[in-house]
Amino acid sequence: MRDDPRAREAFVVEHRAWAIRYARRRGAGSDAEDIAHAALLKVIERPPDALDELHPRAILSVKIRDQLVKRWREQGRTAHAFDEHVLERVAPGLESKPGASTLVWLRQLLSKLSSALERLPSGDRKLLRQRYLDEERAVDLASEGQSAAAVRGRVFRALGLLRDELTPMKS
Repeated sequence: MRDDPRAREAFVVEHRAWAIRYARRRGAGSDAEDIAHAALLKVIERPPDALDELHPRAILSVKIRDQLVKRWREQGRTAHAFDEHVLERVAPGLESKPGASTLVWLRQLLSKLSSALERLPSGDRKLLRQRYLDEERAVDLASEGQSAAAVRGRVFRALGLLRDELTPMKS
């Protein structure tokens, strides 16, 4: 698609209006057109190998979310805050809400996870927070002289340490 102007134009014509509506529903407001445009450009510039097999709107929805999270980060907010914002907008339309026991269990689980994270070395803790709470990609976390694969390896090792902290020791 990158080398075929007709394919690019057809892609934009087919998905532009949907992408703008989707960005608005996800909370983009007046930035919806800019965010949709940026997402469409990302897909056109670097189309996934399996674009024909995957539904393009699934890919666009991820790219739009990435753009929204990027904007939230620029405003000093986190990706987690973005997800909370979206949940607040979607929650009124849900048919069922979690029960009290589920909420208590989730709070306990989050407390255990937070405690386990605090016991990790600061570098691992920071890496896991950046990767999973701020949802930064390994490519974005890679610094000069360090590849994305090396970052993924560090994340894998940090997850192992976290898993060890959360798993009760067997005697």
